[in-house]
Amino acid sequence: MAGETSYIKKTALILGALFLASPLCYASENAEKAFKRANYFYSQGEYIGAIKTYRELLKEGYINAALFYNLGNAYYQNKELGRALLQYRRALRLSPRDKDIRFNYQYVYSLVNTEIEEGMGDFFYKVLSYFTVNELTVCVSVIYFLFIGFLLFRYLFRKDIFLWISVFLGLVLFIGLGAAVFRITRDLPRLAITLIDEKARNGPGSDYSIGFHLPEGKEVEIIDEHEGWLAINLQEKGLKGWVKKDSIEEISIIQ
Repeated sequence: MAGETSYIKKTALILGALFLASPLCYASENAEKAFKRANYFYSQGEYIGAIKTYRELLKEGYINAALFYNLGNAYYQNKELGRALLQYRRALRLSPRDKDIRFNYQYVYSLVNTEIEEGMGDFFYKVLSYFTVNELTVCVSVIYFLFIGFLLFRYLFRKDIFLWISVFLGLVLFIGLGAAVFRITRDLPRLAITLIDEKARNGPGSDYSIGFHLPEGKEVEIIDEHEGWLAINLQEKGLKGWVKKDSIEEISIIQ
């Protein structure tokens, strides 16, 4: 970017944009109308109405990246940054290479996460997050069948070129399997995002002492549940505590 001003202008343009083309092309006529009505509410600055209508569509089972993206934009405009981040994260799971979704997510993330600590594992996960789990699985499967095929060619035709290709594909297959397992393992924990500023306590109840502060929009791992309270782990700092169940929301309503 040329400077902070141009960055802000671009941000305003993208955050104000919607997927205007309906993502519900195979849905009922009522769902099509509801999506257009939500977009109209958004365009008129009636963000609460837009949020309510988008959420109704999600409850009816119309789950796709455009719907999550639009809902995230509405939450952002309504100054609910934690909820906006949550919806962008869900949208990215379905459409990880969409530039608008990724830009909005990174921008809002920068607003609520002032302390960004990343290790090498986080870097590799970011790279792999540009692909869905299904895409990684298909890629590894294709490499596997090519590997088996060239081994068979080597056995049938006894040519060294097929052996070297098999060795190369075997190495790629090994790396690909490792990458897929790493990505799936990182997604296995119950990850959630804080919807409000919250204080994590040292036990499941308001009478327990406060352990640490959780800002709105912070990503945490859910590790236990007890009578309306969730035990969470703040992975990068190794902190554990308990928060009210309604103060955070799990990312993975979809896989």
